[in-house]
Amino acid sequence: MLKKVCAVLIFLFVCSFSATLLGNETAKKYFPSTLGSFWVYEDQDGNELTRKAVQGEEIAGEMYHAFEYEPAFEENWEKYEYYVHPTLFKVEDTGIKFLIGDEVKKAYKERLTKEVEATVQRPVGQSVSTSNYDVKVEVEVQDNFFLLPIPFALNEEWNSIWIKPKVKITLSFGNSGVEAELAGMSRVSNFYFTIIEKGIITAKETVETPAGTFKDCLKIEYRTETVMPTFAGQGAPTAGESVSTLWLAPNVGIVKFHQDAERPIVSDFNDPHTLTQVKTLELKKYEIKTDAARTE
Repeated sequence: MLKKVCAVLIFLFVCSFSATLLGNETAKKYFPSTLGSFWVYEDQDGNELTRKAVQGEEIAGEMYHAFEYEPAFEENWEKYEYYVHPTLFKVEDTGIKFLIGDEVKKAYKERLTKEVEATVQRPVGQSVSTSNYDVKVEVEVQDNFFLLPIPFALNEEWNSIWIKPKVKITLSFGNSGVEAELAGMSRVSNFYFTIIEKGIITAKETVETPAGTFKDCLKIEYRTETVMPTFAGQGAPTAGESVSTLWLAPNVGIVKFHQDAERPIVSDFNDPHTLTQVKTLELKKYEIKTDAARTE
């Protein structure tokens, strides 16, 4: 009897260990990162982005893989999209996660600052020269973006990321051109919201790109839902939503990206309508190194 119990326990351990290995290998299959591999993408405006797998780094005892980009994002964080532009990432038994917290903070701070400033500085019943706006943005964000869980299944959702921006607007009035009781005064407005995003694999598809045709691609949709406090009165800000889609090809990785995003992230205080902006990336050329090639 004892021998049978031991045999069952060993069998279960082996099955569990095999499933772990299978999950990790599946993740690597859809997101290869061998050193020296590179991918060249072209966006909707014809601009190229090159991503290259480079030496990773250890953070808090965990080893992360790494990418570098050309052009880099230091000069223009507004164009950063965490779905396709991670610097550090990790392939685990539970899936693929991007360590993008600091990068998302920079990107959202730049976007929101520009959008809010463009909105509040429009003249509303008075000359812009009689007032001055100061906009400060702070962003809390989940450190990890979960690209793909392991194991995965069609039409099963997972939580990919949350983002919590906070915006403070200070309006300072001048001494002329305004009502007497406003001269030299200032007003402060604060608002905040939470973006909750979920991912879902909707299909396996064949995808055509300038780099070729790729079969059995995972089509993953990431949809946002924004929660905002209820503001009294009219003219309260609202947030736009987005649908971002990735296609992951076996043994290649990301071959296509498409995003429909309502812009600005915070809509006009005086105009409730938002515009939808479309962004795309398609694989133009690539080279995936093998472990054998690394050792040569």
